[in-house]
Amino acid sequence: MAKILKIAFMPKYSRRPPRILLLGPPSAGKTTVAELLAKRYRLTLVSAESLLEDEIRAKTARGQIAIEMMEKGEEVSDKVMGKMVEERLGQTDCKVSGWILEGFPLNEAQARILKQQKHTPTTVIELRISDDAVFERSEHKRVDPSTGKVYSLHEEQLKAAPEVAARLVTKECDAHDAVEERLKTWKDFRVKVGELYKGKVTPVSGEKAVQAVVETISDEIESCKHLLHIRCVRSCLLNMNCVVLGFWGFGAVSYTHLRAHETSLHLVCRLLLEKKKKKKK
Repeated sequence: MAKILKIAFMPKYSRRPPRILLLGPPSAGKTTVAELLAKRYRLTLVSAESLLEDEIRAKTARGQIAIEMMEKGEEVSDKVMGKMVEERLGQTDCKVSGWILEGFPLNEAQARILKQQKHTPTTVIELRISDDAVFERSEHKRVDPSTGKVYSLHEEQLKAAPEVAARLVTKECDAHDAVEERLKTWKDFRVKVGELYKGKVTPVSGEKAVQAVVETISDEIESCKHLLHIRCVRSCLLNMNCVVLGFWGFGAVSYTHLRAHETSLHLVCRLLLEKKKKKKK
């Protein structure tokens, strides 16, 4: 049986979990990609749109302010959105597990609010798709009002679920005029992204298949020092009789940050079994 040694990171490496900011134009696939990355790395998913919907559903004072703004045909203010995001990122799960944020910031003012809150991302991913793709995707984008899940009319699974297809709706923000305005806002903001997040921005094509996009982003994330121990565990298990586990810096209780969908302990056990089977063959 292999010996398992638990060691902390060397001082030169970050002892904090990853904080990933996902940016891009409308309908670039940010929500879907964020969900898959959060599941893969066991990060806390923070969606600005979901936070707003939760506030409205819970009938909070902030939610009521948002409703009043929207009824007047106004955008929810940067201040209101910023406060919601600040409170969510300040919660324990985000501090311990790390986070992936999508849907905020949408403009320079919101980016500066995030900076003032000292919620600094370790990695910024910019999904890029053409303007034609933005409008085409938005045109075919539908939402299930019962679950909040987003679908494309091109998806094969809708053919097998006619009851779901029948209740899908188009959100106001996906109407052509609204998309045109959102795209303009993004282009204005994109000019400032490099300056605001200097040295942290990685452009990724969002026009590939979703899984290909996720794999590309995963390679970028794992190339950072913040996930050094993922490669360390895999390398040691497959090539040596010694396993070295690194942690985010929260001691032996932190078993939640490996690329696999299992905890690190499960990953160790699984790879040990695989190695044992290979030896038998």
